[in-house]
Amino acid sequence: MTHPLRKRLAITAAATISLTASLTTANADYATPKGAFRTYTKALAAGDGTTAKESVIASAKHNQLLDSQIAYAPIEAKFKAACIKSYPASARELGDTTADTLKAIDDAEVKITGDSATLITRLSIEPVTLKRVEGKWKVDLVTMYGTDDVDEVLLFRKALGEVMTDMLPDIEAAKYKDFNEVKNTLEMRVKMRTALPRSDEEDNATTRPDK
Repeated sequence: MTHPLRKRLAITAAATISLTASLTTANADYATPKGAFRTYTKALAAGDGTTAKESVIASAKHNQLLDSQIAYAPIEAKFKAACIKSYPASARELGDTTADTLKAIDDAEVKITGDSATLITRLSIEPVTLKRVEGKWKVDLVTMYGTDDVDEVLLFRKALGEVMTDMLPDIEAAKYKDFNEVKNTLEMRVKMRTALPRSDEEDNATTRPDK
């Protein structure tokens, strides 16, 4: 059986960037599981580390996940903006998905048992686990991610951010044939960086766009 984390990471890097919503942090709401997950999602997308950490149950190790997402958000935003400018057709995939994401949370299936809950949206790969602590619902990162899982997600996100940064000048110069080539290159380079150690020279030589 496929490990749950493996299934989460099976989403390609290109899909990951297209599903991230351009949300802004609003008033925190921890009264319901849906409210807590909306608050958490908005905080991450807005780069609000304080609210994100208030929204979760996490160890120091798990807080590294939040820190990495906050650091990654501006890299992703710059990458998406460059793609849309150089390849206008990409706007269909990279445009603002706020309404769709929020509707998915609103329509989510929620199961509550005492002070524990699971939430599944149509965008979910795995259920989101939440717990009620002192009357507030919080996303339970400790249950959702083991220590090894955290390390793997951190590796994946670090590679994704590095590859996006490396590709940015060529995207800004429109050196890729089209957005499909951008997505394929992004996915391939992230896979290589998370699979085997490679020199920058090797990495660039095998994935740089045709001139």
